[in-house]
Amino acid sequence: MQTKPGKKQPRQVLALDCDKLGLLGGMTLATVVMAVSFYREVSILEAVFRATVTFLVGYVAVFILTRTILHTALSEFVRAREEEPAVEESETQAEGSGETE
Repeated sequence: MQTKPGKKQPRQVLALDCDKLGLLGGMTLATVVMAVSFYREVSILEAVFRATVTFLVGYVAVFILTRTILHTALSEFVRAREEEPAVEESETQAEGSGETE
């Protein structure tokens, strides 16, 4: 793919899936809680309950954090893209009128 020398390619945004990252974070935290619970010789029922609550809290926390980060990053990306034509237009007008900075 060839591009013009003066034209730079737009930056790509990493597509993060909130559900998958939440699941990964929740599972990781629940696994740690289960390991610590078995190490401390907590009853199995209490260990499962603790791991379940930890999974739910971890899932929701990672989901909200990822969604917030994506919303912020994408809104900045859209704002920068909207401002690009205005900057290019003002540069074109300055060149056409013979003004220098």
